[in-house]
Parts: sequence; C-alpha cells; structure tokens
Amino acid sequence: MRKKLLSMLLICLCLFGLAACGADPKTVDYNGQSYQELEDASVGAWEQLLALDVAQIEQAVAQINSLSEAEQTALFEANEGMKEQLALFESWIEVSKEAGNYIGVQDFAVTKSGQSTTADLTLEFENRPVLFSIVYSNRDMSVEGTTVDLVYTTGERMQKAGLNTLMGMGTVFAVLIVICIIISGFSLISKAEKKLKSEESEERPAPKAAPRVAPVAPAAAAPAPATDNLELVAVIAAAIAAHTGQSTDDFVVRSIKRR
Repeated sequence: MRKKLLSMLLICLCLFGLAACGADPKTVDYNGQSYQELEDASVGAWEQLLALDVAQIEQAVAQINSLSEAEQTALFEANEGMKEQLALFESWIEVSKEAGNYIGVQDFAVTKSGQSTTADLTLEFENRPVLFSIVYSNRDMSVEGTTVDLVYTTGERMQKAGLNTLMGMGTVFAVLIVICIIISGFSLISKAEKKLKSEESEERPAPKAAPRVAPVAPAAAAPAPATDNLELVAVIAAAIAAHTGQSTDDFVVRSIKRR
C-alpha cells in the first residue's frame, strides 16, 4: 500500500514539473516581477548604455585603470556597483568595435535557475548580434551583474575552440621540442670538449727524454814510476843485507807487493 502511495506521489510530482516546464514564460511570476517588467528594465538599461558616448567611456575607463590598486579599492568601496559598471563599460568598448551600427531589439528571454534569474536581451547590429544580459538575485531581485557580449554562431564557436586547442597543443609540442634540443645539446657540448682536449694534447710537444750519461769507468791506478820502484828495491835490499849480514849481491828482489 505504501509503495503504491509513493508511486502516485512521484507521478503527481512529475506531472506538476511538466506543467511548470510547459508554462508560458510571459505569465510566470519571477519573484514578484513579471516578464514584461523585466523586459522593460532590460530595454531601459540598454538604452542608457547606448546613449553614452563610447569615446567618453574609454576616457573614463582609462582614468580609473591608471589609478593604483589602493586608490581603485577605495573608489569601489565608496561607490557601490562601480566595479561591475566598469567591467560592463570595458566589455561594451570591445563589442562596439566589432558589432557595427545598431539596428534594434531582436529578442528577449528570461531564464530562472538556482538562486538567480537572467534576463537576456538579443540586439541586432550591422555585423553580428549582441547579447545584453542582466542577472538578478532570486532572494530580493537585486541586480548581481550586467554583461554585454557578441553572439557567435555554433560553427564560429567550434572553429574558435578548435583554434584554441591547436594553439595549446602547438605550444606544448613546441616546448617539448625545445627541451629535446637542449638535452641533445648537452651531448654535443661534451663531444666538443673532448675534441678540444684532444687537439690541445696533440699541439703540445712531447717532453724530450733526458740524455743518458754513460757511466764513468773508475780510473785505473796509475803505475808507480820506475824510479820509485828502484829506490824502494834498493832500500829493501839494504835492509835485508843489514839484517842477515849478507851482501846485496847475494840475493835478488824480484817483486814488491803493496798492502
């Protein structure tokens, strides 16, 4: 029984959801404001922006951007909403350069999602459409932000996405190629250093070997002069004769050995 009741409840919720999805957006209550009120507010805000001179906007934006960060912070705190207005002016300056001459309002739509409601005003220009959007808070329908952007076709978006992808991949491959070249350059540097060292070693003359000095043979003992030997023999003979009492004619001294 409980399962049947739960099933019936889920079916009812689905039906209510389908009914809400199929409701006319022009009859839906947007947190206290009607579809027509949101359209009138969007058209009025757009006409105020269109009435401003683009040259004066550029001058004002340049003056604010020339301030220091501290001065800009103080200016935004003193003037609530100026930061969002500055972003809108910067976008409008870029859009106006490419959109061309303004023709008129093309379409209006309201999208409610989550905690915000977005009112989109599509504008027709000479070169391409422009989307003027105002984002409201569902809590009190206060304006959270206003943007103005060029409208691109699906083909242009895909082309732009493809170009961005190719640029990103090309940048990655280019960096990888540079890294590979740098790494291969290390081996070339080491080879160049080895070649330079070998050339320097070939240019240097080999050290000359020191000349070998022939060993000096010890000088032979000079023979004693014959006169010295004769005197020595005479002395020895006289000593022997005096010792033995013999005459020097009785013996002959044949050799003398020195010690």
